[in-house]
Amino acid sequence: MVRRFVFWGLVVSFLLQAGCIWENEEKKAGAKRAPIRLPVAMALRAAQKPAAVEDALVAINRLAERTCLATAIYYEARGETVSGQKAVAMVIFNRSRSPAYPPSICGVVFQNARWRNRCQFSFACTGISLVPKDAEAWQLAFRIAKARYSCAPECNNYTLVDKTNYLAVDATHYYANYVSPKWAKQMHRHGQIGRHIFLSPRSADGV
Repeated sequence: MVRRFVFWGLVVSFLLQAGCIWENEEKKAGAKRAPIRLPVAMALRAAQKPAAVEDALVAINRLAERTCLATAIYYEARGETVSGQKAVAMVIFNRSRSPAYPPSICGVVFQNARWRNRCQFSFACTGISLVPKDAEAWQLAFRIAKARYSCAPECNNYTLVDKTNYLAVDATHYYANYVSPKWAKQMHRHGQIGRHIFLSPRSADGV
């Protein structure tokens, strides 16, 4: 229970710092804090009614999931094309649906984050700031993450597929083409998109 509260505290803190909940609005009278953005505002208003608490939690959780996905896209692939960034998003989504990984986007992105240099995505456990500095790249990453959830709850990877990144539809792993990880030799290679090579575990028949 304590870990859960700590986790959500970190999520809210990050959202605040990244500007996803609050935004500063310059006015003639001086800088004032703008109203809470949707869906957080809706969630908080709904939470005042006992019957709507569950809906409020769902809305907040969805925003957190989008933010976690956008964070991974930003730190893992902001130098890639839009297709390449969407491909990374596919991998994260595929992991969240696999019994081998946590059942949520945030769980996948921050898996083992408490162990330095032993997490799934290096940005999560190397101690770097998780407040994006490139506003344009962050906005693009968040748009991709948001689009991914436009079809919820019946989402699949096809909302992200284009003629370039279809190779990553079933991928659960990727690595940059300037490294040669040993684990990659035991996996099925789907192809390369930008600087990332996408793979998935081999099936029982070796394919």
